[in-house]
Amino acid sequence: MPPYLTNYLVYGYYENMKSFLIVGIVIALILVICIVPLRDEAYAVTVNYQEAVTKYVSLNYEVNDYMRTDIIEVQVACLDIKNTDDVAGDFMIIIYGFADGCIPFSQNFTLGLNVSEQKTVEYQAEVIDGWDYRVIPNVKKIETGEFVAAQRQEIQFKKVSALDYLLYFY
Repeated sequence: MPPYLTNYLVYGYYENMKSFLIVGIVIALILVICIVPLRDEAYAVTVNYQEAVTKYVSLNYEVNDYMRTDIIEVQVACLDIKNTDDVAGDFMIIIYGFADGCIPFSQNFTLGLNVSEQKTVEYQAEVIDGWDYRVIPNVKKIETGEFVAAQRQEIQFKKVSALDYLLYFY
């Protein structure tokens, strides 16, 4: 074999190996950039779930209102309130009206009543011309046993490649 052909084959082989090596490195970098997950990214997902139906209802009660006069000639507006519900709770009572020659009054009371307990609220004045009341009971939470479909947003994380990050998240 002639020497120039030998030199060409030997040097050409090494030149081809260099180019193959460079092409291989470039392909490896492209694969790393496009396929290998490198970064965590957050995204929102809608999640379906079942939620129990809850109702809030006022506590049950009975009221008896009456007027009485004390021994010292003072009029007393009385309100008996009884908790007839199956749970204890607080009741806010507002007594309002006119006393002692058309002077308006308003008095707030808060009673904590156990089950079937009764208490009396009183407002005293020399003369009570007219009065009324308002009862604001606590509420109780009742589970109905029914379920409804609901949705909520959740944040989840996934690893993405550099190419996906640049295309979709940047």
